[in-house]
Amino acid sequence: VPGEDEAWVFTLDRNTPQLFTPPQRRFTSLAEVMPPIEEVLLIPFHIKGKPAGTIWIISHEPEREFETEDLRLITSLGKFAAGAQQLLQSLDALAQQGAELRERRELYRAPFESIDEGFCIIQMLFDEHGKPVDYRFLQINPAFERETGMKNAQGKSMREMIPDHDEYWFEIYGQVALTRESVR
Repeated sequence: VPGEDEAWVFTLDRNTPQLFTPPQRRFTSLAEVMPPIEEVLLIPFHIKGKPAGTIWIISHEPEREFETEDLRLITSLGKFAAGAQQLLQSLDALAQQGAELRERRELYRAPFESIDEGFCIIQMLFDEHGKPVDYRFLQINPAFERETGMKNAQGKSMREMIPDHDEYWFEIYGQVALTRESVR
């Protein structure tokens, strides 16, 4: 509903439920609503303590007047609407973050996949004593598959791929992971 002098703006400004009987006397934009409005009950709803919108209950029948129970119900509905709006805002923010992450991943992924050297990203796996015992392939590029002959390694551990793999490599990679010092 456009305009500054409207029922929803009035309700948000006062930040309290409002009952108008008939509302057309105060808000001329409602005069054209058919059938004519006899009563309108508006409540503001809040997000993080601030008024964010209004919920309306409209009666077109002169014999139907709003009661305390109507106010209780619409107030509960306002709390539900605020929760739903907060959830939607959170989902929108997560979707935006997801889109940004996908975009960053694509920026990284293109060069990763196009380099002609075998390349992989691994996760070191340690036993309960902190000894490196295996590693899992998190990402591999096509050149890695060509050069190593290990097909579909992504997501698998080295021991799954080559059960008797030399312990030396677990120790070297584990040392790098723990000390963060590079080794050639």
